Amino acid sequence: MKWPALTKLLLKMSVKDGVWICLFYLISYAAFGNLNPLDNWMQVAVFAVIALMFAFVDEKISVTMGRWEYGPKMPLVYGVGLTPLLELAVTGIAIFYLLSIF
Repeated sequence: MKWPALTKLLLKMSVKDGVWICLFYLISYAAFGNLNPLDNWMQVAVFAVIALMFAFVDEKISVTMGRWEYGPKMPLVYGVGLTPLLELAVTGIAIFYLLSIF
């Protein structure tokens, strides 16, 4: 894939991930009423569980539909790649941390 097409794809997927992270944050905010989730570890846990469940279902559907497949070295968790599974939860929590220090 050439750079212009790859850049467009990466931008599209980054925006999609950002929208999902915002939605999961709003759900955790509605449940706990706390603007900074890092002040409440239960809120962080709820955010992480929601993100992990969504990522698992999204990856499972995508692999089943043949959108992509994992390489032989990808560690799998119940048929889902480990890094795609953790991506939204880890990225979201990292963003919470970065926002809390500014």
